[in-house]
Amino acid sequence: MKDVQNQGPVMSGIALSAIYLIARWVTGYVLLIGPEAMITVGLYAGVGVALFGTLSFILFSPIAKQVRTQYSDYGNLREFLSDNMSEHGSKVMRMIIFGIGFTGLVLQAIAGGTVLFAIFNIPVSLATLIYLLVSYLYSIIVGGERLRKYRPYNVGFLYFLLIILLIYFFILDGIETAFAGIRLYHPYLLILNWPEMLVFIGAGALVMLGQLIVDPVTWRQVFQTEKEKAGKTFLFTSAIWGTIPLAFSIMFVTVISTGGFTNMYGVLDQFFAHIKLPALFVLFSLLLLLILFSTFNSVLLEVSKTLKPKQTRGSVVKQYFWLVIPVAVVCIALLEFREEGLLELFYEFGIFYAAAISPISIMVYKKEKGDLKVPVCILSGAVIGYFSLLFLNVYGSIFISALFSLLISLALMNRDIRQQI
Repeated sequence: MKDVQNQGPVMSGIALSAIYLIARWVTGYVLLIGPEAMITVGLYAGVGVALFGTLSFILFSPIAKQVRTQYSDYGNLREFLSDNMSEHGSKVMRMIIFGIGFTGLVLQAIAGGTVLFAIFNIPVSLATLIYLLVSYLYSIIVGGERLRKYRPYNVGFLYFLLIILLIYFFILDGIETAFAGIRLYHPYLLILNWPEMLVFIGAGALVMLGQLIVDPVTWRQVFQTEKEKAGKTFLFTSAIWGTIPLAFSIMFVTVISTGGFTNMYGVLDQFFAHIKLPALFVLFSLLLLLILFSTFNSVLLEVSKTLKPKQTRGSVVKQYFWLVIPVAVVCIALLEFREEGLLELFYEFGIFYAAAISPISIMVYKKEKGDLKVPVCILSGAVIGYFSLLFLNVYGSIFISALFSLLISLALMNRDIRQQI
């Protein structure tokens, strides 16, 4: 049964669809992992984050074109799964998508808490709980659908502020002064290790492609884009989206050049302290928080619909509550018992994301009903990937997860073809 409300009679063109996609994927953790990568991997890793995001949109472009062309009768990912998989396979697949969406909410919550910590100087765990509470109230009171039409304005204001801040930081300190400070305090960050950087970018591209390919918000936008423009939309998005994490990372160069930091929390704290103009500080903080709340709201809405498509006002309040509570528990556990930051967490969750690429892609191009083999391929690849952490670093485990998921998917697909012959 098609969800007519989700399809809508008005299709978006390339520019508007790209803006909605950018608004969806300008998440707190995407903005923060760039600066964190700069102080852990190297200064050029900030560019690497922008590159792997750009690459993931490019790789998803032909998939989006295939989905929009061959499955134009659908309105969202849930409908696609329901009509192209067996009943049991669809249920298991929705649980997997729910799990991936849940981990995305965890990443966004920790990123939001980190930003609140830097702005208001409160403990990160408490800041994360406050962020989740405000996000919950924001989602209930404001709602997701009503805010959709305002997201293009948020993206426009964000670009405007990023340009202002870039000019402000480098006029305040100067480019030569910033790089002189890095050479003095952290010369090791200027070393470019090409093999490590390529692995970093490749693993990141697999992680983000895995997120794109199972993200309900992205799929809905694919179906709401004009049919002949779906593929080009993601190519256009790739060129624009990459400039945001790149600009955000570049702004941190002046902060890193001052030295005196031990982790990402210290760098972020110094970043906000570096904005001396009160009006600029307030404006940037408010807009950044608004974007973080809005993105969390859109993902929360789609994740809740994964398990219960038809919702009343009362059921939404309860379902959001029972989603936010476990997210809060997981966030506090990760913050209290782990020392790694968002970057490491992004890649660790990414082992799961990368395993979803091949099975979903094959199902899209195969044009045949799937069954339990699709979720089995995803889970098998993810399990093997996490097991490989005993022997490899997290980057290698992401490649292992994607590779074994591909091999298992091809084996099962060939088996189906031989049985049909």
